[in-house]
Formats: sequence, structure tokens, C-alpha cells
Amino acid sequence: LLTNLGWATVPIVALSAFTMLGVLHIAKEIENPFGFDYNDLPLDDFCKVIGQELNDMTAYNPPKVEDWLPYIQHYKHQEEEEKEKERGTAAAATSASASSSSLNEKVSLRDEKRNNDDG
Repeated sequence: LLTNLGWATVPIVALSAFTMLGVLHIAKEIENPFGFDYNDLPLDDFCKVIGQELNDMTAYNPPKVEDWLPYIQHYKHQEEEEKEKERGTAAAATSASASSSSLNEKVSLRDEKRNNDDG
């Protein structure tokens, strides 16, 4: 390096040494972030925020499955209609006021067809 750069080697080595010493000092400062120094992480605040979030999430009871069944059946019905349209064998679109018993029959027929196709 000295033969190639001559006197420019001195400032280059000084700059690289200064950079390495700076990195070493930074590493020493952040090697233990869990203390009570000014530059340490505020773990007490983090724990308070996490506790508040957990309280918010568990404040209400989850909805019952029975409350979601009409929505699930509605989407299953929509999937069935889309598949019939893709096959080109759909007669007329069924009205949105179809009874839930006929919808359940259609869903069970579809599931039986899937099971027979898989078996």
C-alpha cells in the first residue's frame, strides 16, 4: 500500500482507524440495551403498551359460531353459483331469498360430489 500510494497512505490509514474506533465505541454503547442508562431501550414503556393491547384484545368475548353461519352459508352459495356459471350449466340464478334448508341441501350435495370425486 505504501509503495502504491506513497504519502496518501497516512491519511487513508488514519481515516480507516478512526472509523473502526468509532464502530467499536458504538458497539460498546449498545452492547447492553436493557439497563437504565439514557440510551437504553424503554422496556417498561414497551411492556405497558403490550399490556394495554392485550387488554383491548381480550376485553370482549369472541362471537359465537352460530352468529357467523349465515355469512358462511351465503359465501358458499356464491361459490356454488360461480362454479355453475364457469361450467356453463347454470340455469337461472337462484334468488337471494332461498330458504336455508335448500341451501344446506345444495352445500351437502356439493360436498358429497367433492368427496366422490376425491375418492
